[in-house]
Amino acid sequence: MQAAIYLAFGYVLTESPWYILACVPFWNQRRVSKKVIGLMAFFMIAFRAATAFVLVLAVPNWL
Repeated sequence: MQAAIYLAFGYVLTESPWYILACVPFWNQRRVSKKVIGLMAFFMIAFRAATAFVLVLAVPNWL
């Protein structure tokens, strides 16, 4: 259980800067609001963390 939590938290920490780096250069040319961009990044990171969490719990030899 602890490995699943650490992996999910690790994905949150490693993927968050990539969404910031991908959005900042195109900030002035955006066609959607800042709130939509933030929600998309949040849900993608949450989905990735949740799938990693389930992977570790569901597959005994996940490494």
